Amino acid sequence: MTNGVSRRNLLLSTIIGIFGIAAYSNHRGIRYPLMSWEPEMPANSIRRNSNLFMLDQLLALPSKDATEVAMRALGPEPKLTISPSKTSSQLQLRLNNVSPRARLIRDGSIGSQVEEKTLGLTRQITISLEPGSEIELRWQLPQHEGLQFAAIGDTGAGSELEWCIKRAAELGATFLFHLGDFNYAEGDYARALHAFESAEIPCYVSVGNHDFHDRGLVYADFLTRIGPFNSAFSLGKTRFVNLDTAASFMPISGGARGRFVQQMVADTQIDQHTIIVTHRPLVDPDKDDDHDLGSKRERAWLLEKFEAMGADTMLCGHIHIFSRSQIGSLDQIVVGQGLGHQDLLVNDITESKIALGTIQSGGAVEWQFLPLMMPLTLHCHPRTEAVKATLRNGPHAQSVAAVDQACASGHKKSARAASKAL
Repeated sequence: MTNGVSRRNLLLSTIIGIFGIAAYSNHRGIRYPLMSWEPEMPANSIRRNSNLFMLDQLLALPSKDATEVAMRALGPEPKLTISPSKTSSQLQLRLNNVSPRARLIRDGSIGSQVEEKTLGLTRQITISLEPGSEIELRWQLPQHEGLQFAAIGDTGAGSELEWCIKRAAELGATFLFHLGDFNYAEGDYARALHAFESAEIPCYVSVGNHDFHDRGLVYADFLTRIGPFNSAFSLGKTRFVNLDTAASFMPISGGARGRFVQQMVADTQIDQHTIIVTHRPLVDPDKDDDHDLGSKRERAWLLEKFEAMGADTMLCGHIHIFSRSQIGSLDQIVVGQGLGHQDLLVNDITESKIALGTIQSGGAVEWQFLPLMMPLTLHCHPRTEAVKATLRNGPHAQSVAAVDQACASGHKKSARAASKAL
């Protein structure tokens, strides 16, 4: 009798354990091919010195200075709400990735004093807080209609990334969507972080498969220095949804992304134009290849949710081409030419493209696909070496030799600069 009860208890415990693991897996989500739990996403609130900070389109950054609260903007119009402690205090805030066009608007506590200094994309803010009274700081662009933004992916983190940001700024973009994959080689994460933090215009970054896993899980710096894997912001009637497609999900609707997608569906407004910004395309334009999400069920689920969101456009990279195709009601635009290696193949800097969108009256976006115009001598990332190797004995050998010489010179300058810094 005792053995029978023990077996039943063991079976019951096993069943409960299986259901518990299944429920936890659905909540956390499992990412594959590396079969890992989905990481915890950054918090949308922090507490410093007894003051509560509520973050909207903001990421709290690690800071060595205990007296400073450092943040990175995740959208053009971020908002910070501070609930002070019961005693007066002075705060130092540093907010990076904010357009110089954005104007600070404050609401709340009349007694609190706010001073702001602008240096490039960084705002240095000093606040003398009155106890107990909430204060709200938000940044607002002067207008949305006519605003331009750029998008491109798959840049690596060398001179090519710097050029893509520069080119977007030259074209008049207020901000750039980086569509993922800045991490192709050792040191790329550090170089990309520096490039994004010192950029001419704000950069909002989708996580790419190489940014998520590359010889192991490598996303820690993404979550602490760049942003969450899923985020969204609206400019008037135009909504941008930055969605994680870096690695597949099990179950497909599980984890933080699943909850985020359901929230985006619930928040959808009838007269809103929604643009999906992500890394991997739903469908590979080349029917003989499979550089897309890879799972028919995941593709079908996402497409159904995109339609429920009212999404009419998806910007993506992953495949190092430019392509535009219609998938149901969705306009899929692949802009993965951030390394610009097609320019090398044809010896023409007008071959690779960058997307430029202009917000129209009512929130619709008008698209242009313009030459990246990257100087051939900037093609120095190790990722392009295989392409250059095929060209050194061909009709463009002289051009590639000039690229090799420029890259060698650039590497020497970098080495000298590094040695001086030691």
